Amino acid sequence: MAAAGWALGSLLGYFLFLGLIAFVEDEFGVIVAKVFPVVSLPVALVAVVVVTLIAVRPTLRRAVRIDPGRALRYE
Repeated sequence: MAAAGWALGSLLGYFLFLGLIAFVEDEFGVIVAKVFPVVSLPVALVAVVVVTLIAVRPTLRRAVRIDPGRALRYE
């Protein structure tokens, strides 16, 4: 799920970047270099995975402590 969020966010960020550059050039008449830092993609992937692991950890620890037989038993 983290990788899907990263991929979608990266594409969305890139298109937002292009749109913002087009807006600035059109509105203000300023020529802006269209350089997208490729290094930010792996950095963003690592950040997304770390944040996902931090967010999932408490729930995962609680789920591991539950006895499967007791959880599946109908009461």
